Amino acid sequence: MRKGAWGNPGVTCPLPAHRLPVDADERMSPAMSESMAAPVSELSLVQEMDAICSSAAFRHSPQQQRFLRHIVAALRQGNVSALREMTLGIEVFRRPPGNFDPKKDPIVRVEARRLRDRLARYYVLEGEHAAVEIVVPIGSYIPLVRQRQPVEPAAAAQPSRVAALVQRGDYVMRLRTIEGYRKSLELFARALDEDHDCVAALLGIAWTRICIAGFDAVPPEAGEQREPMRAAIERARAIEPENSHVAILSGAYAFRYEYAFESAERWYRAGSQRAPSDPRVCGSLGWLYAMTGRFAEAQSTFEAALARDPFGFWHRHNLASLAYLRRDFGAAEIILRDALEIEPDHAIVRLLLARVLTCSGRGHEAIAETGWCKTALPGMTGAELFHIAALASAGNKMDAADAMREFERDSHGRYVSPVSRVMAYAALGDEDAAIRWLVRAAAERDYWLPNVVIDPAFDCLRGRPEFAAILRSVGMREAPGETADRV
Repeated sequence: MRKGAWGNPGVTCPLPAHRLPVDADERMSPAMSESMAAPVSELSLVQEMDAICSSAAFRHSPQQQRFLRHIVAALRQGNVSALREMTLGIEVFRRPPGNFDPKKDPIVRVEARRLRDRLARYYVLEGEHAAVEIVVPIGSYIPLVRQRQPVEPAAAAQPSRVAALVQRGDYVMRLRTIEGYRKSLELFARALDEDHDCVAALLGIAWTRICIAGFDAVPPEAGEQREPMRAAIERARAIEPENSHVAILSGAYAFRYEYAFESAERWYRAGSQRAPSDPRVCGSLGWLYAMTGRFAEAQSTFEAALARDPFGFWHRHNLASLAYLRRDFGAAEIILRDALEIEPDHAIVRLLLARVLTCSGRGHEAIAETGWCKTALPGMTGAELFHIAALASAGNKMDAADAMREFERDSHGRYVSPVSRVMAYAALGDEDAAIRWLVRAAAERDYWLPNVVIDPAFDCLRGRPEFAAILRSVGMREAPGETADRV
């Protein structure tokens, strides 16, 4: 691009035509025309930059905001020669000029990959209807900018629209953010409006709903997912009874809401036989093994999933969770800190790290993590209660008790998982209150109740006779085998 092009009429940057791809580095906004007729004005670009940097994908990452603003500013100034790895490492990432070696320090390449991923996330979620699109192509640090023009609905045949909606819904669901889950429900619902018997959309709804229910920080809608999930599974089963995901989701429902572990395993194995390499099939079966104390089987299942998908970020989360459940807190911390080098502001990974630190007696360190998560996940009651548990673990019992009273005072009208309350009161040392909420969790069929069987956060309650009695009342028992010697 020639110098001075930005803000002048007639100059835009063409982008390669993409559909929604699988690889994070290639994600582009779907369902948008590739027309390059209109220029991008200075004002439009500034407004789009502000919108991007204030979005959920960017607002908690000052470094990514700085990187994006730097490369766009260089482009606007016509100074593309500055958009080289060496220069960016020094000017953006503050590497010492005399010592920075891009061959040994991949900071620019790593951050560019994260930037591509965040931009893709923004344009699928909050920026879906943005007028301007900014993309950093693979193999370059020179951003490409264009006007975006929505494809007219009538331009595509109905089956193509349905398939595109399902594809986009599946994509944003795999982002594993609450914003992504909310958007995916909208997209799958739109697909069902077009085709009432679309099994892929029904399964997408069921998957998204159980992901929302199982979002660690407990979003406001977490308690409303059970019946819509069951309805979506039943409709999908009536249309395609042999679908592998119908089996897996049936198992997930049996496991999380009916506490029917043997039935869940039968469903999981049926799904595994139909789709043995599907990562969601493997992950679900691995979690069943973990929650029933069969740690060796869980380890091999999660490791096999990682071997098939070595860049799958969530497989590492699963392995760290398993180490946490085994009370191998050192191993869990190593896995999580390695993951955070790739994605420093991944809220769910940081929340798990806080739990690891809390249970290993490092509450002061956990407070920093839970405090960050409370800010990153506003309104999520699980994150607030994890913070209270961290305060108690750090020895700040009075502050923790005050925070708990304030939480209870302000929680009216908000969904709070009873199991999250059990965890917080157990950390505070109020075992009687914890047991009362455990009774409530069993009565409400809380999604998180199976975790109580195995999670170290509840170890202090295991000596209470009521604890085992409550679990037995819903058909559960403490996990046998490998956990017995650790609890």
